[in-house]
Amino acid sequence: MTDMKLFYSPTSPYARKARVVLREAGLVGAVEEIVAHIRTPENELLEYGPTGKVPALLTDDGLLLTESSIVCAYLDEMNEGPKLHPTDPETRWRAAEMEGIATALLDSLALRTRELRRPADERSPGFLEYEAERCRRCYDALARMEDRLEERLTIAHITVGVTLGHADLRQPEDEWREGRSALAEWYETFAARSSMTATKPPRD
Repeated sequence: MTDMKLFYSPTSPYARKARVVLREAGLVGAVEEIVAHIRTPENELLEYGPTGKVPALLTDDGLLLTESSIVCAYLDEMNEGPKLHPTDPETRWRAAEMEGIATALLDSLALRTRELRRPADERSPGFLEYEAERCRRCYDALARMEDRLEERLTIAHITVGVTLGHADLRQPEDEWREGRSALAEWYETFAARSSMTATKPPRD
């Protein structure tokens, strides 16, 4: 059994991103995946570090790496196949631009979800509309990157795929496929990858 552990929550899109990378990098079996009971006193992560957040990767040398971008970069270092973080400067920064937009979209979706979990009389309509508009801009920007979506698999594609899946789960009212047929077609193909089907979150 490996000493390296990846802590995750089944419904966290940030943790799903790391779990998809784990599979695309061919590291299943090299890293033990453990469900963490976050936001409770029983949170297993607090034994190793202060944040209690997922994803968290406990390395063989005892480091606890948190934040999905850091965890994914470490896993990609272990990847003996084609790297998910491109090394060619032009490809690297084109991918980084797309990943940045997808990450901003994911963050905005998460903020809206948290706000919508508040009692109705405590929600901020202005805040919700501000974030909804940010989401619309990001959906449109990703739709305009159709040519990049057809390039070889990178961390950017994984981030886009996980984010759109999270939009379907938490904000289906966004109807992000409407008017963005190429993006929708790409997602349907990407969502069928084994790394995505194996990490599909439950509906809670």
